[in-house]
Amino acid sequence: ALDKVKSLVGESADYAGPGSGAVTVQVHSGDSSTAIGQTLKDAGVVKSEGAFTDAARADSRSRGIQVGYYQLKKQMKAVDALAVLINPKNLIQARVVVPEGFRVKDVVKAIVKDTDITAAQVHAALAKPASLGLPASAGGKLEGYLFPATYSVVPGETATQLLTQMVTKAKEEIADLDVAAKARARGYTVQQIMTIASILEYEGSR
Repeated sequence: ALDKVKSLVGESADYAGPGSGAVTVQVHSGDSSTAIGQTLKDAGVVKSEGAFTDAARADSRSRGIQVGYYQLKKQMKAVDALAVLINPKNLIQARVVVPEGFRVKDVVKAIVKDTDITAAQVHAALAKPASLGLPASAGGKLEGYLFPATYSVVPGETATQLLTQMVTKAKEEIADLDVAAKARARGYTVQQIMTIASILEYEGSR
């Protein structure tokens, strides 16, 4: 009955907080404060979508909420939930750094060290190179195709998804540099060039 009265006078139902337990929610690209409020309500974080949108409307920082995963509590006061989301330090993600010169075995170690993905899961993904988007010209060899960069890993991301990111980045670089044409002009295949580059990077990093 109290909630009905609140809705009639324009006040959105809200929890008193501070909340308990833990729940992970995802903010998607393009989500409005209304969409985020609905996500939080569905997850049991806030009592009503309106309570969150009211809090967001009163705080201009709500327009800077970053896409990703956040850990909140069940039955939080809407302004407290907003405070979690507007702080990018609360984004749940791991980062895997692949420096130049890393061989495949080094990349595996980095993934296992910095994420929840296990070595067995990485090796299972590596055993199916075609599913990672590796071009047929690579002959199933990933050396040189795990592009050196920093990768963000969100909760639930699989080894296949992460390795696919790396291969995709390598293929984009190959296209940008027109490696195929340059390799042909010198009598090499793309795979031979990628392997040579990988060895040179590895030797140069030692």
